Amino acid sequence: SSALNGSPKAEPNAVVFTFDDGPFRTYEPGNAVEHTEIILNILKKENIKATFFVLGSQFDSEIVGAGETYQQYQKWLKRIVAEGHTIAVHDYRHIPYSKQNRLQLVQSLDYTRRRIKEIIGQEASVYVRSPGGRLSPESENYLKTKGYKHVHWNLNGEVLEIEPAKYLNHLKDEIAKGRRGIILMHDRNASVYLQALIDFLKANRISVMALEEWERVYSLPSTPMTGHEGTF
Repeated sequence: SSALNGSPKAEPNAVVFTFDDGPFRTYEPGNAVEHTEIILNILKKENIKATFFVLGSQFDSEIVGAGETYQQYQKWLKRIVAEGHTIAVHDYRHIPYSKQNRLQLVQSLDYTRRRIKEIIGQEASVYVRSPGGRLSPESENYLKTKGYKHVHWNLNGEVLEIEPAKYLNHLKDEIAKGRRGIILMHDRNASVYLQALIDFLKANRISVMALEEWERVYSLPSTPMTGHEGTF
């Protein structure tokens, strides 16, 4: 793509889609919203590849909420891989790595990876993302020794101070200012605005790259370090 022309130092006119906390559906009797399925349908229609940072707890029958159906989540996990997207590990229960001790982090990552392999028949990628993006020197060092790659982000429209209805506008404002790179989204929110975001990117001739391609050409963004909250 045109984003890859020139030296790797060239400013890329591209973004990467990453989705956290999935797979996800919201359920009320008589009304289920299949957030991950909506996202997958859009990505397929637009021929865009993305990376999904999944929660291990979403695949355990005793953990997921009533009406969420872990079988549906397993089905979507298989579809994510079948359609050429990347499966990455978020956490087991959504606890920042900076708050976990060594045993907790080892168990969280190992268990989530094992469940993924049981469901899709292949290993998850080496990409991981701490909930909230928060690492400590200890957890960062552990990830490096195990060969994991922590994926932070350059763009996040879903900031807490902003109403969800305004996430899209916030993202568009940042992109209009020239911000590029890895976009943080969540399945439960992005299902609402993803198509509009893609339309905006296409109108502005901004390409969407797979995370692997971005890393190969531009490298991953650094993770802001945070203090460790606990014992490692």
